[in-house]
Amino acid sequence: GSALVAAYQAAMQNTVASFTPSYVSLEGYLAAAFTVAVLQRMPSESVEDPKEFLRAVYGSSLFTVGKLTLGPYLAHSDGTGCNQGLRQVWLTKVVTGGYVPLPAATFSFSSTACFSDPAALPKVLLFGQSVALSGPW
Repeated sequence: GSALVAAYQAAMQNTVASFTPSYVSLEGYLAAAFTVAVLQRMPSESVEDPKEFLRAVYGSSLFTVGKLTLGPYLAHSDGTGCNQGLRQVWLTKVVTGGYVPLPAATFSFSSTACFSDPAALPKVLLFGQSVALSGPW
């Protein structure tokens, strides 16, 4: 993921004068890179058709953005499917001025399965966010 983060930081620094890295803008960069990867697999005459976009996503299944693998994206005839997204999850703890990686809580998903084996997940995963708000919200 670090090559993608470096590309994101370089692109943002070249575009935004007062760039401050954030998880939100990194997620937006990744979403845009995924969209470009899908569009590149589509015939040029169909890039404005949302149904063709979905066909390209589900027809291609796996995408590589930077060195990250996204997918599999699989549609089933019964309306269910697999929209896995990232194949790895890197957990971090947000601290003043940045973040601290939590390598013991990092895990990966198989590239051939829709979901991870629950037994392989760290014993404790805490989801949520606490932020002290100040200002004119």
